Amino acid sequence: MTKKSQPTFRYIDLFAGVGGFAAALNALGGEVRLAAEIDELAAATYEANLGHNPRRNVIDVAKNSTALGSYQVLTGGFPCQPFSKSGAQKGTSEPRGTLFGEIEKIVNGSTPLLIVLENVRNLAGPRHREEWNRIINFLRHAGYRVASEPAEFSPHLLSKSQGGRPHHRVRIFITATYNPGPGGHNFESPPPAVTLKSGIAPKWNLVSDLPLKESVDSRYGITTQERLWIEAWEKVVVRWKSEYSEKLPGFPLWSDYWLRDRPSGFESMPQWKQRFVLRNMDFYMKDRQFLDEWLENNRVREEFPNSRRKFEWQAGDLDSIWKCLIQMRPSGIRVKSPNYVPTLVALNQTPIYGPFERRITELEAASLQGFPENWQPNPQSSTATYKQMGNAVNIGVIAHVFREHCKRDLDVLSTSAEGRRVLEGLSNSPENPDEVFASWGHKVRPPN
Repeated sequence: MTKKSQPTFRYIDLFAGVGGFAAALNALGGEVRLAAEIDELAAATYEANLGHNPRRNVIDVAKNSTALGSYQVLTGGFPCQPFSKSGAQKGTSEPRGTLFGEIEKIVNGSTPLLIVLENVRNLAGPRHREEWNRIINFLRHAGYRVASEPAEFSPHLLSKSQGGRPHHRVRIFITATYNPGPGGHNFESPPPAVTLKSGIAPKWNLVSDLPLKESVDSRYGITTQERLWIEAWEKVVVRWKSEYSEKLPGFPLWSDYWLRDRPSGFESMPQWKQRFVLRNMDFYMKDRQFLDEWLENNRVREEFPNSRRKFEWQAGDLDSIWKCLIQMRPSGIRVKSPNYVPTLVALNQTPIYGPFERRITELEAASLQGFPENWQPNPQSSTATYKQMGNAVNIGVIAHVFREHCKRDLDVLSTSAEGRRVLEGLSNSPENPDEVFASWGHKVRPPN
């Protein structure tokens, strides 16, 4: 990436992925000292676009942390799968959940001035709160000023002029500044650098703000089978709107429970599922004749897979699925208003833009994460690129969180030469990282 001035600080990029952290910090005046990424395809994409080879294991970096040399910022989106609601949530009981221990070794061995880490919201949730507290306690005992509560933010809450994107993707951030008190510890509890309330969602237009092109390769179109499922549920949407002139229910519709009598085993179901079943039975009884005909004519129970017999409407007053964003999820068909794209995930759930009757392309997914138009994925399958975008951090959000953290800890940063260099980089950089990307070309800097 071509930059407008010489770098003012250096960083190490752990669990580097395809370079979201690196792109954000480069735009703010930083230069990579070392990057670590064990996924070969992601590492190849990182090198192709950023000109730096990240092919190394964080575990190996931790073994030699005292030899890292001079750098000011440590970043990392350490593996989120052990804490994600979409996984088994085994936390530190699985190998990937213990990798924060490698970050601890690196911090102890090299003492960076600033730390910025990213993960899923569930890391700070009730199920993993003990692990969250352990991370915060480690940082405080290591001499870092860090908030007790996570910083939270999403790209859709950031204006386009600041690098925001029409992408609802709430992530948490642990941001810390080295500022040891007596005895080397720091037990301050400052406010988080950002919160969801500190952002105001603009009115996004996917066609102009992403942007979305109407005409793309036919491979992004929906399949015949997908069209059949969508058209079947469209009949339910149209019927409800015309007959009742009100929003569809917000709870998931599950046609398996459109019954007159409670299903067998109802009493042994957990309470949340009992409520779910009763709501679906009430929905069915309100328009039983039409829904019986719909089930029979579309052969829903005979031919629809289990996940396509479920439907979730989150599109408010809209009157057609084809005006919405559609996701074919393992939990059902989810339909949302087309104001911003739901969270990209590493699984194959690429959103369908109803008005164009096609999926989001790989480069459109990259744009949702803040990557510029001339960003290039490594030659690889579409599945691999979508997975990388589902795992990536949003560039605009990283830049925003880093700026806000440095503003919060200005009193500490301004007292050291290293801190002043970081602040200089921020002051000389545009608020919108997209302005730096205007000159980003393919392999613009030779690999280290």
